[in-house]
Amino acid sequence: MDSVVDKTSQRHSFILVLWTEAGPYSNSPPVWRISIEDPVTSVRWGFKGLAELVDFLEEWITHPPADCLESDW
Repeated sequence: MDSVVDKTSQRHSFILVLWTEAGPYSNSPPVWRISIEDPVTSVRWGFKGLAELVDFLEEWITHPPADCLESDW
């Protein structure tokens, strides 16, 4: 594997955190929650479920923030 980084490629990392919260009723199953954080800017986004996370990522990939297009390599 070549150790040289391709400067034309783009990559971005997020820290992913998953946890459960109690459901609305005592007999409800736990509800999964999700957050991701940009480790460079410390900006964090929270999601009530996987569908919201996927929607966010699809939008982010389609229209990434301008500062993410600049390479720090």
